[in-house]
Amino acid sequence: MENILTEQHPEEKRHKLISLCETRFVERHDAITFFLQVFDSVLTCLDVIDKEKPTSKSACLLFSIRRFDFIIALHILGTTLDLTKKLSEDLQSPNVELQECYAIANTVIKLIERHRSEEIFYNRIFDAAAKVATQHDIEIKSPRTVKAQIHRSNAEASSPRDYYRINVFIPFLDALICEMKNRFSTTNTELTQLFSLVPSFIKPAEYDDEIVNIAKKYCGESSSFQLYNEIAMWREHWSQSKGKVEVPSTAIEAFYDSSVTFYPNIKNLLHLLCVLPVTSCTGERSFSSMKLVKNYLRTTMRQDRLNGLALMNIHKNTINVDPLEVIEKFAQKHTRRLQFLYSD
Repeated sequence: MENILTEQHPEEKRHKLISLCETRFVERHDAITFFLQVFDSVLTCLDVIDKEKPTSKSACLLFSIRRFDFIIALHILGTTLDLTKKLSEDLQSPNVELQECYAIANTVIKLIERHRSEEIFYNRIFDAAAKVATQHDIEIKSPRTVKAQIHRSNAEASSPRDYYRINVFIPFLDALICEMKNRFSTTNTELTQLFSLVPSFIKPAEYDDEIVNIAKKYCGESSSFQLYNEIAMWREHWSQSKGKVEVPSTAIEAFYDSSVTFYPNIKNLLHLLCVLPVTSCTGERSFSSMKLVKNYLRTTMRQDRLNGLALMNIHKNTINVDPLEVIEKFAQKHTRRLQFLYSD
């Protein structure tokens, strides 16, 4: 496989297929995209194996990928996931805001819904799949339809183009849209109601009850009348400031605005909105760093040292440590037989 990839795709740095990751969607995008790019090399490799050292596994794989239903499904999956790749990359960023995340997700959902209703996007995918099938002498046909079918979609169509659009393309997009709407629905978390405190998205007084309930739950003891009055003053302040100053459009901009110091409860709620994590990527990075820091040679370290080494490993780009200063403090802490310090 490596020799065939090097010969047919010398520009590619990878010479092995990428395994399909079950947890990291960005890695899944890369695996499918790379498989599409080297599809001809995979076919060549399986042909060589089937001729020189035939096995049942290679024969089954070759028979499966030399079918047009596999090729069109692969192109639909790869092209559609290209739309969500940028969103997956942004979700892994440690600086992404919840509000920004929801905005990007809604944009992707609307784009997928538009592609579902328009035939231009699907026609491009089908033409690309048909071109690959023609190059490898694979017949472009739709599966046989029967009256009682329970293992796959069985809608009738006049041509293979219409069949795969009705039975593969549209159901896949519907499932993707449904999952994304469930994942990024504002009803999944009550804290998304705090978006109405951002000056660019301030809502009328009818929504103040939800904000007051959140404030009572997360911001300590404050009277309801004080919270209602503070929210009303915050709304009035920005309604008068529109057109005179630049209105903050994100929670971080509103939190660092100079006027927020006069509204302590609003500041606490904005602070909560700023630090609200979008995904669990930060926690996953912590566990990944712990595997590197606490190995079988360091199993006896205490909690303080583990916390310090883990923080240094996670924030290694922002922490500047002078090795000579560390050695000097280590040597001065206790009297040791080994000499660490040398005087000029």
